[in-house]
Amino acid sequence: MIDVIIALSIVSIGLYAIFALLSKQLVDIKNLYYTDIALMTGEAEVDILRSLDFSELKDCTKGPLIGNPGMLGSLTEGKGSLDIESYPGSEGEIKKVTVNISWSPARGGRREIELTTLIYGMSSGKQ
Repeated sequence: MIDVIIALSIVSIGLYAIFALLSKQLVDIKNLYYTDIALMTGEAEVDILRSLDFSELKDCTKGPLIGNPGMLGSLTEGKGSLDIESYPGSEGEIKKVTVNISWSPARGGRREIELTTLIYGMSSGKQ
């Protein structure tokens, strides 16, 4: 009888460990999904910015996203912002563009990704 109780205890501990591990993996999968959405949103924004005429890229800090930020709604407390500035030493021919996407992951806290690119455009009058 004691052997059965000990065996059931060992099996119970093993099952508990397996379920705890599976639970953690489900949360990790959800966080990977959120990260993927954030990256797709940021990359889509960079693509839109690269397709604009260079004269439309006005310097801004923490400005709103230009594209359709609809995918941000899939993120818990998803927010996006845009920084555009003239690249130092480029005499206005290069813009440094940074897209920030932040959200709250499944385990709390705050996550953020930042995508930075340089966009080149000729100033008016230069060829």
